[in-house]
Order: sequence, then C-alpha cells, then structure tokens
Amino acid sequence: MKEIEIKKMNGIEYGYMVFLTSYLNPIANTKMLSENLREMVKEPTNIIFDLLLANGDSFNRFAKGFFDGEKIDINSIEIVDADTDIKNESYKYYKIHKKYLSKSVLSFGEASNFILN
Repeated sequence: MKEIEIKKMNGIEYGYMVFLTSYLNPIANTKMLSENLREMVKEPTNIIFDLLLANGDSFNRFAKGFFDGEKIDINSIEIVDADTDIKNESYKYYKIHKKYLSKSVLSFGEASNFILN
C-alpha cells in the first residue's frame, strides 16, 4: 500500500490533492513524496496536502506546496486554511476510504464523528 493517494483536482489554485493512507506525514520524507508525485503528476503545479491522518483536524491539517515536475519544493510548503471545496473533497474521500481513519492519530470517537458528519 502506498503512503499517499493523489487525486487530480479541477480547480485553478491546486492541480492535485494528496491524501494520506496512515499517520505517517509524507512531508517528512520529501524524496519519497517526490517519487510518488512523479508517477502521476507530469507538469509543474501547486499541490494541496490533507494531513488529517497525521495531524488530526487541527490548524495544521492542510498544507500546500509546489511540485516542479521532478520534486516538491520544500521551501514552498506552508500551512493553509483550506476553502470549503477542498474540505468537501476531503470529506468525500475519507467517507469512501474509512479504513484509513483507523491508521491515523485520530481517536475512535474523532474518526467516527468525522465520517458521520
């Protein structure tokens, strides 16, 4: 199983969204992150990361960064306040992929509340 899943976005601001499949934060390993992105992303673009499984539903849940087509620019990564469209994409993703919530820092109650709302 991959550490992340990547979804193409139709928005202008972000070309792709990265979802975690466990509590491991991919930003801590930019080499692995860049390798995974290169498999799917063929052009320079902004990436939004949903770090729910690593950071919980907190202020640092979402981050953005720039992928130049080869590697993620570590200096471009910053915490962002995601808009409603991004949050809705995330909720839809984790409602379908509930199994990943059990591999997160979320308590059982937090994970249950997340998928029920």
